[in-house]
Amino acid sequence: MPATISAIEAAIADGDTARARQALTELEALLPSSSLTLLRMQAWVAHRGGDMTSAEQLYLRIAERVPDDENAGVNIALLSAGRGDVEDARLRLTRLAGRHNRSALVARALADIEAQAR
Repeated sequence: MPATISAIEAAIADGDTARARQALTELEALLPSSSLTLLRMQAWVAHRGGDMTSAEQLYLRIAERVPDDENAGVNIALLSAGRGDVEDARLRLTRLAGRHNRSALVARALADIEAQAR
């Protein structure tokens, strides 16, 4: 399984969505559909592949199971802002900042959202 995850990461880094999807299919055969690792990889591949609707749904499933998940929360906020729902994005990031008060990822996302709102 670690090799399959590494294959997904390498394909994403290379911008090879087809190869990432192929490796994801292999991972789906190895893990139960309820696996957080699988959900994270599915969300990442969907996001990088431009399927923002699926990516957001997957990130929301992760956040339902792990409410303080920093990466899922940031990605949900960025996708919300991309749809024009800047206020929802700002609120989500503000809540995350309260839980992850020293997070550079949350601070950077909040700054990006504020810049988009101007």
